[in-house]
Amino acid sequence: MKITVEEFKVNLTIISRRLGLETNYKSLIESNSLPEMVKLLIYDMFVQGVNSYFEEDDQVFRSIQNIKEYCNELKTNGFVVFK
Repeated sequence: MKITVEEFKVNLTIISRRLGLETNYKSLIESNSLPEMVKLLIYDMFVQGVNSYFEEDDQVFRSIQNIKEYCNELKTNGFVVFK
């Protein structure tokens, strides 16, 4: 990936904040494995309804792109290499 693991965790925090779930995810991001965390976050994104307000915020949009890159790399390689 083009970012560090810490930058990726910030991306997860940005998305969870947008969903109103930052306090729920903050401790989970530090304690759980990233693949499981990403699954939970994507689930919550769809439960709450991903819509255009995600795309209106450039920071959120970049975070979603990084999460997609993470998922693609995990699917292709079985692991993710961070910067």
